Amino acid sequence: MIRRPTIWILAAVLAVGAVQMLFTVKVDPHVQCVPAADVDAALAARAVAPQERCLSDATAYHLLADELATSGRYLRPFDHVIFDLERPTAEYPPLFPFALSMLDRIGLDSVARQQLVFGAFMAMAAAGAAALLARRLGLADAGCALVALAVGCQPLLLQANALLMTEGMFAAIVGCLLVAAARLRDAPSGRRAVSVGVLLGLAALTRGEGLIWMPIVALSIALPFRKPNLRLAGVAVLIAGAVVAPWTARNQARFDEVVPVSNNLGTVLDGANCPLTYSGPTIGAWRSTFVPGSTDRDRPCFAGFAIEEAAFSEAEAAARARREGLDYAFDHPGRWPLVAVARLGRSFGVWNPSQQVDLEVLEGRARRWQWAGTVAWWITAPLAAIGLVQRIRRRDRHVAVVLIPIVGVALTTLVTYGNQRFRAGLEPTAIVLAALAIASFVRPGWAGDGPESLTTASGSVPDPDRPVASPLA
Repeated sequence: MIRRPTIWILAAVLAVGAVQMLFTVKVDPHVQCVPAADVDAALAARAVAPQERCLSDATAYHLLADELATSGRYLRPFDHVIFDLERPTAEYPPLFPFALSMLDRIGLDSVARQQLVFGAFMAMAAAGAAALLARRLGLADAGCALVALAVGCQPLLLQANALLMTEGMFAAIVGCLLVAAARLRDAPSGRRAVSVGVLLGLAALTRGEGLIWMPIVALSIALPFRKPNLRLAGVAVLIAGAVVAPWTARNQARFDEVVPVSNNLGTVLDGANCPLTYSGPTIGAWRSTFVPGSTDRDRPCFAGFAIEEAAFSEAEAAARARREGLDYAFDHPGRWPLVAVARLGRSFGVWNPSQQVDLEVLEGRARRWQWAGTVAWWITAPLAAIGLVQRIRRRDRHVAVVLIPIVGVALTTLVTYGNQRFRAGLEPTAIVLAALAIASFVRPGWAGDGPESLTTASGSVPDPDRPVASPLA
């Protein structure tokens, strides 16, 4: 029989799915774009909705999924649709398009249907994982249900799911990863290390920064540095590498060079390390000087790819962009400290937030919901900081786990650029920590009934996943 508090959590997760569907249908945060006539006609012929006929990531994911479902090939989407050129790609990590292609195969082949079904499922998964993490950290089940609702109503995640962007899926996988890592710290075992490794590999196949998170997760498992912990950390990393390896091998065969997950790093570095992002009003951001229809690729910052040229090579173009970005960065080391501060400030919503929202609107997001997400973060972050300090003072063994997304977002930002969507993997954890802080003030029992408050006679902490004998037995 399911205990009532667990039913509360399940009910909250189901409510999150309904909220996400309602948001997608009623709010529809898409920004209507006005593409060139040939682009609009080409995408219309593929039954792409008007609000998706942009040269955007969301449209690319939909087209990649459609091609995977119909032919099993992973091709550069716009080259194929607009110019009828069939070129393999590694620009986008494969897991998100693959998941959408599964929906395509069962008849959910339109953007609207995928928004409703997949967006709601990802919202529920992220909310459920956050509730389980809160439970693992000691929050009572009623509080866990409220955490699930708060995660489901987080504006940036709501919008990401409605737009069919990877941030929602990444948040869900990271949430499950953190729960798995917390379980591993509660009761170390090889099986649990394998589950952490699998989820870590899936995170990397969803968004490229998952690779940056690998050493952070490994470090959280290895602490304190004892042989069993180091062994489990090694197992997790090896399994993560095994999950990613087939995709890496495919890229090696297609491009004759090592591309672990995505060659989008070239585009990222080129737009993040250039005159417009090392000084001036957009310091710390990512900028492009691409002009539709222009063949000039020598502009400052990322100037786009010449996909209309028959000799175009994605691998060569990515290598050139990567080289240009790195060259500029290492030619201006004196600017690194200020650029780093600006990048972190942008990702964490405190550096010129009005301009940052404007830049994110250019990515296809709705202004009012970007502002709502920014304000929600301003409320959540201070409470989360209090919750984190409380955990540290209590010497909670899960501190290393909740630090994973914080360090992950910061490190991703430092090596790339500042953007609030990088917080997708952190938002649910921040809400959990904020809830623990609130509970400690409002109703202390809600923040102390979890597994970390239970100790055996020997002083060890029992694993909450293992059955405990009844005192009446």
